[in-house]
Amino acid sequence: MPRTNSTLRTRATAIVNGLMLVASINFVGADHLALGSPQPSGWVPGPSLTANATVTGPITGGDHGQAWGAMTSADLSTSGYVEAEYFYSGTATAYGQVGAWTADGVWPAKPTTTADYKVRMLVRRPVEARHFNGVAVVEWLNVTALSEGAADFIHMREELLHEGYCWIGIGAQSAGVNSPKTGLKAWDPARYGSLVQPGDPYSYDIFS
Repeated sequence: MPRTNSTLRTRATAIVNGLMLVASINFVGADHLALGSPQPSGWVPGPSLTANATVTGPITGGDHGQAWGAMTSADLSTSGYVEAEYFYSGTATAYGQVGAWTADGVWPAKPTTTADYKVRMLVRRPVEARHFNGVAVVEWLNVTALSEGAADFIHMREELLHEGYCWIGIGAQSAGVNSPKTGLKAWDPARYGSLVQPGDPYSYDIFS
């Protein structure tokens, strides 16, 4: 049976919703039991609620006058989207290893220390509320290149912008903020100099 545009959109929506579910399972530890998954031996649940972060923005100014990884004005206008950057801050809990971690991928962890953080999120949404489809896709920005990259957005861009999704990129990891030559603070000290990412053990709580 030939694939119609409707079929493709339905499948793409299912993929996006699946990614969101994976994020909720992986990064909100207290939901582990609520989702009905078996509890691994030695697994220690985190707090049932994550403290609300303080959000500031939209952020403007800086040495470059734009956010790192920003879309061009032309691309945004053509797609009927607007982009804004925000900082959010609070206190995050780090997680540490419990017992031996083996190749089965079941790696118990426990809360250890807390630290203050301040990171950023990049938001892309339809200009007009009536074009928003009601689904926000939250992406953990990739830092393989020691800078924040929106790998998922690149692959899903056509679907996201065509179907009215809101996309939010979260800079949860240390390398994206702190890398000496490629991190946000090095790229634009005037804009990002106040950011604080205390280490990757805190990144899961920062994301949640």
